[in-house]
Amino acid sequence: MKALITGLAIAVLFGNEAFAQTNDLDKKYRPKEGSSKELSANSIESPRENGIIKNALYFEPFLLSRGNAALTYEREISDIGISLVGTLGYNVFTDYVTLSFLKEDMFLGGTYENKPSVLSSYEYFQKSSQEGGGLFFQASARIFLREYFGDLDGSGLELMYRRSNHSFLIPGNDANTSTYSYIYSEPQEDPVTYQSFILAYRSQMVGTGRRPFIHGLSYGIGIKQVKYPTYTYSDVYDQFGNFKQTINRSGNSFETTTGFTILFNYSLGFGW
Repeated sequence: MKALITGLAIAVLFGNEAFAQTNDLDKKYRPKEGSSKELSANSIESPRENGIIKNALYFEPFLLSRGNAALTYEREISDIGISLVGTLGYNVFTDYVTLSFLKEDMFLGGTYENKPSVLSSYEYFQKSSQEGGGLFFQASARIFLREYFGDLDGSGLELMYRRSNHSFLIPGNDANTSTYSYIYSEPQEDPVTYQSFILAYRSQMVGTGRRPFIHGLSYGIGIKQVKYPTYTYSDVYDQFGNFKQTINRSGNSFETTTGFTILFNYSLGFGW
């Protein structure tokens, strides 16, 4: 009996000592309350070496099909999956996709009846050609369902605004129709603006590593507006006294034609 009591006393003694050591280790290595380590322990952890990814820089090759060379930056502003995106670049060559719709009279403002300009958008872009580019700008907000809290991985909706500036030129006296001719003291370049409002679905995948690659795919539909100068009739006599009804640009007045646009875009970049 004495031996049993002695054994129990030794077991309790060593048990208390082991519990005390374990408790001390818990205090030593337990993350501080409210720290990022403690929060990550209560949520799904990111597999990347540097944890969550909140910034990204992209190149979007499909923008080149619209004549634009640009870089895109994305910044997550909320752990619930909201990020803001900005794109800046330059229109380096003609947007043949948009022009093909304009020249085929597929925009909603095709007729010039009851409009200030005597040239419809269809006629204007049939007669003119792009001579130069300008600034390209794009801004959007993304709302994602994230795979990891506070990360750029996931899929969701994107609301986008896109704008580009261009210079077009209608030739001088050699351009004419059966009813009138275009007469200028000299040919002049016209400022033309494209702007779009798009709702898209986007899916984004983030790789592993300290600077992971990011792939993104967007597709959606929206409204596109094209703003071009107003042209009006004027009656003049040439040097031989012959009457001609001519068309000239009307100061700084502009017309707007509207059509539908489709978005399909791929992004490749890296995050940090």
